[in-house]
Amino acid sequence: MKALFVIAALVLTTAACTLEPGTTTGWPFVGADQAHTKYSVAEEITAANVSELEIVWKWEPNETPLEEYGTRPGPFQSTPIMVDGILYLSTMYTRVAALDAETGTELWTFDPRAYEGGPIGAGPTGFKHRGIAYWRDGNDARIFLNSRDRLYAIDAATGELDADFGAGGSVVLTEGHGRAVSRYEFDQTSPPVVFEDVVIVGSRVPDGVQREFDPPGTVQGFDARTGERRWVFFTIPQSSDDFGANTWEDESWRYTGHANVWGLMSLDAERGLLYVPTSTPSSDYWGGAPQGGEPVCRVVGVPRCAHGRAAVALPGRTPRLVGLRPLRGTELGEDNGGRA
Repeated sequence: MKALFVIAALVLTTAACTLEPGTTTGWPFVGADQAHTKYSVAEEITAANVSELEIVWKWEPNETPLEEYGTRPGPFQSTPIMVDGILYLSTMYTRVAALDAETGTELWTFDPRAYEGGPIGAGPTGFKHRGIAYWRDGNDARIFLNSRDRLYAIDAATGELDADFGAGGSVVLTEGHGRAVSRYEFDQTSPPVVFEDVVIVGSRVPDGVQREFDPPGTVQGFDARTGERRWVFFTIPQSSDDFGANTWEDESWRYTGHANVWGLMSLDAERGLLYVPTSTPSSDYWGGAPQGGEPVCRVVGVPRCAHGRAAVALPGRTPRLVGLRPLRGTELGEDNGGRA
């Protein structure tokens, strides 16, 4: 059976709950706000009348397997954002679409052509993506899309790339990790976070990548105007002086990777705190590696690093670790932090 993915707009049949044009309630972030409270002040839809909703328009991404590249779209997992009556969303193939929220009219689309890189590293279920970020600078507004191994800055009004950002509108995310990182071992599936004028991204390292010196977990911050990388935060110690390095047996931090932040990050903008959920360090499927109990991703007295949530302070736009909260449960497989 062919799966059908749609963005649908719903309206109440009761006239008393109909909004006047221009009075729509916004949803400027994937989680409603930077803290991911998922709370809305909208009051017209209630438990008493939700059954009266009717579909007034639909939009479909119309993405299919592409034999020439060996790729296929995975599950639709994107959460649209809405700013000034316009919906912005990413698709499975990491295209971006802008839609009129009232009519569903497609205003523009941007295609990074991520599928041209082939299926390696995209995951067993196919391509997927969870959303984008919106940033306003005076009269200019940008959509930030992190797709596979690149970060794009898109004009929110036109869908065109911002030529002043990076090289022609995008920057490469696989450079400056202390070791070689291939585009086939590095991916982006969750939306960026914007703090002031810094665009922040994590990464997804495929579970099948299991070797010494595999890609390390990183959180990177880029200048929202120029694309210059401001900083990088490693979730695993990178030197003997780093926090927790002395707890890694036989200096195994030197060659261990993963512990990446593939899920949704949360931000306390007032205090400058970024909350990042980390996954397990490599290997995801074997717990016998000589790793320690206090890596950056977690402080816990067990013989293997497990996943957890870290609070990263961003004063002066230079990150430093300020807190850790471990997640309980198994340390292997897919039981890792999907959101913070």
